Amino acid sequence: MRFGLCCLFKEEKIAFRTTTAKVLSFLPREEQLAKLSAICRSNAQSLLLAVQTVHRLGIGAFRIMSPLFPRMTHPEVGYTLGDLPACDAIGDLLCATRSFAQLHDIRLSFHPDQFVVLSSPYPLVVAIYRRPGPVGGQVIPGRTPII
Repeated sequence: MRFGLCCLFKEEKIAFRTTTAKVLSFLPREEQLAKLSAICRSNAQSLLLAVQTVHRLGIGAFRIMSPLFPRMTHPEVGYTLGDLPACDAIGDLLCATRSFAQLHDIRLSFHPDQFVVLSSPYPLVVAIYRRPGPVGGQVIPGRTPII
């Protein structure tokens, strides 16, 4: 039997950062991307630490929360990983996470948040969430798909 952990830690000091579209909307695009880049890099570091921690605890699977890259699919403040100033560092961390998970046979999957509503009556909402996943479907220029 393989036990898995879903998204959050109670006793470990592992946290994932976020922001809102409203906060980002007050910033010029360059500052938005700088802020998002710092958050995404921090979250990529936390993801690697999370996968290392589940291995240490003898857990064989980890469900990654969809807001690993906050507001990525937002129609006004969205972005791709290639848009971010720290995209290479983020890519390195994600590749390290993938390698660690593969080496230690840790299954990674994605967990949609409460705002993912495929039955929405609004076509734009459905279209946004039918795109490739926030991490697995992302390609950083010059790299293969990550995680």
